[in-house]
Amino acid sequence: MVSCQGDTITIRKLNYYAVGQFYDNIRSLVTAREFDSLFVEIVPDIPIYPNQILPVIGVIEYYRNQGIRVKFRNLDSRCMGLMNIQIYSGESRMLGRVWKFTKSQEVSNIVDGYRKEFERVEVFAKGTLYAMEWALNEVMDNVLRHSGVSCGYVMAQYHQDSKLIALSVFDYGQGIMNSFSSSEYSESIQDDLSAIELALGEGVTRDKVAGQGNGLFGLVSIVKEGHGLLNIRSGRGYYSIDSSGGYTSTSLKKSRHEKCPSKDANSTLVDFQLKQDREINLDNIDLFKGYDPVDLHLEDFEDDINSYTYDIAKHSEGTGTREAGKRARIQILNVVKQTGTSITLDFSNVGVMSSSYADELIVKLLLDVGIFQFNRAIRLKGLSDTHKRILEKSFRQRTSPEQIVREDQEGAVASFWGKCITYVKSWFRGWCKRGR
Repeated sequence: MVSCQGDTITIRKLNYYAVGQFYDNIRSLVTAREFDSLFVEIVPDIPIYPNQILPVIGVIEYYRNQGIRVKFRNLDSRCMGLMNIQIYSGESRMLGRVWKFTKSQEVSNIVDGYRKEFERVEVFAKGTLYAMEWALNEVMDNVLRHSGVSCGYVMAQYHQDSKLIALSVFDYGQGIMNSFSSSEYSESIQDDLSAIELALGEGVTRDKVAGQGNGLFGLVSIVKEGHGLLNIRSGRGYYSIDSSGGYTSTSLKKSRHEKCPSKDANSTLVDFQLKQDREINLDNIDLFKGYDPVDLHLEDFEDDINSYTYDIAKHSEGTGTREAGKRARIQILNVVKQTGTSITLDFSNVGVMSSSYADELIVKLLLDVGIFQFNRAIRLKGLSDTHKRILEKSFRQRTSPEQIVREDQEGAVASFWGKCITYVKSWFRGWCKRGR
């Protein structure tokens, strides 16, 4: 999986064992100090996931900070993009990139960016996005408070096939066991594994002034409620919760080298995954009982009369492309899903709107939720006459018999729509004229 020849480490496959081999090889080269520079190459087209690539990138950064020159060689464009560590500055595309954070404001910005990105790529079950946001804030904050280093690294992906959110946070700091060394728990900790298990308990923290010790405990609870996955690796300790709520914990067998940069830099990786279609009810989690969570992100859509308004000009990524319409439609569906109420789409400040955007946003939204749900949950505001004509034309094209048959290969739904088309068109024309 990982080999070393001369001054170059080659990664041919990435999994947990490959990460351990990479640690061994780079430490051997650093210890030998036979070369002025070390090189890392990754073969093209291998699968890359956050919980595998983050430890590699993080350890490279660790050695660079020690004055070791580590460079990349023969990377394809995908890997080169990953190795280009990002500092958040307002980007709208967050997924599949490695972000470095050094302060609490960066944590807030990155988590908020992830939330906005996720809600534009898929419609999630109620509570999932809020739980993700809460857990990620806690894990990243732990890095700043307890790792003993000034920075951490985070990466997120959404896997369309498995419908999973995957998030990983890594730091090359002192590790969980060392973080407890000056606490009241120090004498009860035997190894890295016992330190991880201790940290997962409710109210356990190395410093009760600095924190309350609910972060990892809450994360475990969220993962179990959402039937997700959790993996924590620190030093030679490993803890995992599978999708059924069961868990495994083990201390890694000794090898030629410790599976971390050094005894002082044990490093910690927290990796968790949540299902897109699994509702997370915070009322079922002891930590949140009696607590009425406020989803600050949804408050962004609240208006002065405590209802929800989606300002197209403000929240949509333009009104000219089909992709922008798709992302806005998914975001709107998430707001409706999370709030369980209606939403007003405000076009007041929209100038030019393309037919592709109108089709992707409004017409497909109608077809997604159905006429009666659309009429109950979606209201429009500020449509100009031009907007209405564009919408009606897009609707006629989308609901033509030829289009329906083309998009529905099985034919059953096409037959149904063919019988309803006159009624639907008549309703839509009246709905547009009313301006809702």
